[in-house]
Amino acid sequence: SHRGARDLKCRAQLHQIVHSMSLYAEAFGGRLPPAGGQGSGESPGAIAESWADVLIETQYILPEFLVSPAAFEQDRSSYLFVPADRLDGEPTRVLLYEVPGMHGKHGVHVAYHDGHIETLPLQEAERLIAALTAAHGPASQPPLHRDDDDRVRPGE
Repeated sequence: SHRGARDLKCRAQLHQIVHSMSLYAEAFGGRLPPAGGQGSGESPGAIAESWADVLIETQYILPEFLVSPAAFEQDRSSYLFVPADRLDGEPTRVLLYEVPGMHGKHGVHVAYHDGHIETLPLQEAERLIAALTAAHGPASQPPLHRDDDDRVRPGE
């Protein structure tokens, strides 16, 4: 089915992002890319580079992997990074999750620090995201911009 193919591609892209973050961390002394975004720059209100910008600019991932085939918005990453300094291999610690609702009531894909991916029922995912937001603040969902030839490029 078409929905099954989209679901499989979303999971594969999430795996690719986790792998890219792992390679980045290996090359940068175990550190993950910064979450970035509004208010995380050098001065108040400044916008720091996002985790997605850093992975793209350092050539650890292609921008196309950051937009799910099930995405409503094509100008933002479909995957949200839960801020962390390092990968710790913890199988219960969330690293990334996709924007809830992209697959309707069929669930939300969640990636963990040990690299495994789970699909959680929508209500369970919403509870998990609320707990993550309370503990760590909002996850980072960076904007993506398109070149004149309509290819996705990092945010500015």
